[in-house]
Amino acid sequence: MNLINPETGESQKLAYRANVTHGVTGSLMDFQPEDGWAAGDTDWFSGEEPRLTLETRLWGTAVLELEAPQMTLTDPDTGETLASSGGLARIEVSDAGSQADALMVWPGVTLSGPDLDIQVSDFRLEQTMSHLTGEVWTGSGEIAVESVAVTPASEAPFMLQGISVLSSSEPVNDGERLDSRMTFEVAGVSTADERYGPQRLVLALSGLDVRPGAT
Repeated sequence: MNLINPETGESQKLAYRANVTHGVTGSLMDFQPEDGWAAGDTDWFSGEEPRLTLETRLWGTAVLELEAPQMTLTDPDTGETLASSGGLARIEVSDAGSQADALMVWPGVTLSGPDLDIQVSDFRLEQTMSHLTGEVWTGSGEIAVESVAVTPASEAPFMLQGISVLSSSEPVNDGERLDSRMTFEVAGVSTADERYGPQRLVLALSGLDVRPGAT
């Protein structure tokens, strides 16, 4: 697998093995990096390992799924530690690649360092996409986070609660134009002494021309 950064052109090759199981209506591939999931002799996953699978069906459906266990990663140079509760990421592609549904659930992520601690609780993403034309997709999605707690070393801590991002887009005028709407909401911002909120911001586009060559 060759990963290329489109901005710099820098590439990185990853070697992997896949165990393939064939059934009557499809196949299941279980991927494992040749060098393991962690770098060197480190044990990021406390004995457990992630599971990355690709399931394909004869009727044109493919499901890529990552199951991640608890993880702890420490940078010895900066002293920063990234800890994750583990979670699930899944994307299902169907209808000859013109339809995609994505799901990500991560109960908790913590970034701790000498200057700042950040704790994210109950992250969830759901997205449904349909191909319209060229690189344009329509659909709806939601990102929800129960809370984000920020604790600086030299300043007062604060917390964002009930964060959500809702997005939707739909074709109009026989697919020649696009209506889109995105809503950002925060139920509350709390400090040691005060609480603010709720806050809400809405961005909307109406009649965006998506025809090839349109400006």
